[in-house]
This record gives sequence, structure tokens and C-alpha cells, in this order.
Amino acid sequence: MKLDFYDAKCQSAGIDLQLFGICDDEDGKKAYVDSDQDNKWIATVLNSRQLPITFTAIDNCIEILRDNGEMENRCDGMLTYPDNIVFIELKNQRTGGWIGDGLDQIETTIIHFKANHKLNDIKYKRAFVANKRKIYFHVLDTERKRRFFDKYRVRIHVGGDIKIA
Repeated sequence: MKLDFYDAKCQSAGIDLQLFGICDDEDGKKAYVDSDQDNKWIATVLNSRQLPITFTAIDNCIEILRDNGEMENRCDGMLTYPDNIVFIELKNQRTGGWIGDGLDQIETTIIHFKANHKLNDIKYKRAFVANKRKIYFHVLDTERKRRFFDKYRVRIHVGGDIKIA
């Protein structure tokens, strides 16, 4: 069965704010965009040119199943705008391992995205793992970044500030 990562029921379209956040209340509901309560933001989107952006919730909205029928791990959402896609995994953890877990969720999402859409047709591809706890001192090793880019042509970042260019 073909998955639609552009399903309108999972989208907030035409977001042209200069500054907004992406939130996940961890309540079993999908991630969402917010412009008022910055204390809830896990990732911050800086859109100085006020380009119209679409946020698509993936986790808790787009059903991705494993072969055995269980729900697949997937990232929280993605931002799309002309020639760009940004996969986003939101975390709220103090303990170690969240970066690797987040990248695994993004990788699984990308695999399913590529199976259903033409990722290579999108010029600029990025992925962010953001943690509400703001623990970004951990440096992602260059080898993992290189492997990820070579395999998927997606640049990975650890941090919560997503700049729209």
C-alpha cells in the first residue's frame, strides 16, 4: 500500500511566520506548529524571508506499519517548501542515546518516504534531531554524518534551530 507523506489531514500549510515552534506534547497526538507558547517549542523555525512552509505531522498521523503489522518508529514531522524538505525528530530526554534514537527514527522515515515519493527530486534535504532539554554539547561524529549523507543525500543536524533559506 502506497503511503502519502503529503496527506492534507496531517498538514499545516502556508505558514509564513518569521518565527514559530514545533511542539510535541507526548500525549499520543501528532506534533504541531505553535506561534504563541515558546516554552512548549522543541524546535524553533527561523523564516526571515517569510516563505510559505508546510509542516506535516508524521508520527501519530501517517500510519507506517512493519511487515508484521506493528507500528514502525518514525520521526515526528517534516517541513516542506520549494526545493526543500526537512525531517524533524523531537525529543524530551536527559539521558544519553537520544541522538542515535532520533537518527534511527529519521532514517526509518526516509526509507519509507523514498519508497513512496521521489526524494532525489528534492534539491535540499536536511534532518534535525532536537531535544527540549537543549543538551546539544554532544557532537555527532563526522563519520555518521558522512555515511548518512552518502546513503540518503540528507544532511543531518543536532539542534533545535531550523533556518529557512
